[in-house]
Amino acid sequence: MHDQKESAIFQAAIDLFAQKGFERTTMEEIAAVANVSKGTLFYRYTSKEELFVKIVRHALDRFFSTGKAAIAPIIKARDKLALILSLQIQLAFQNPNLAKLLFREVWGIVDRYPLLRQQFDEYLQYLRVIIDEGIASGELRELDSEMLAVAMFGMTAAATMQALLLPELDQAKFMAEELQRVILQGIEGGEKNDDSLS
Repeated sequence: MHDQKESAIFQAAIDLFAQKGFERTTMEEIAAVANVSKGTLFYRYTSKEELFVKIVRHALDRFFSTGKAAIAPIIKARDKLALILSLQIQLAFQNPNLAKLLFREVWGIVDRYPLLRQQFDEYLQYLRVIIDEGIASGELRELDSEMLAVAMFGMTAAATMQALLLPELDQAKFMAEELQRVILQGIEGGEKNDDSLS
């Protein structure tokens, strides 16, 4: 549970990292925007890297816990994947600066932060388990679940980032429906998939 100062620090850092980039943002700027003293900021976080990692871990933990709770009562793998896609898009549109921070600063340099790499791998593993369930039940085609998990995340992230950078495409619900149609119809198994491709 965050206290008010931590929430203010997190929000200031998210906004500054998203606007200026991680490298060009200073702890002094974060303290000023958060309206806390430099001493308070450095007492809580020994470095900008530590603050960055804690922000990202908190965001991912919240996303995972929200997603798992929402998916728990759902039985069909396809419906689980559809909901995950929607939640990933909703998170980005509800917190655009956080989404920009995650996409811009974490993607590509994630190996600098082993804990973030581990969390990202855990998310992909979660997707793979659902995909494997769908394959086993016949809902989904026989596919490489590891490759598909990465592709689903990547397509959703790239499309969302494009929409965030181009305000005229700011249509979260439409985007979720289109991505669900494009991705999920292509991987459905059985007769339903044959019909959808005919």
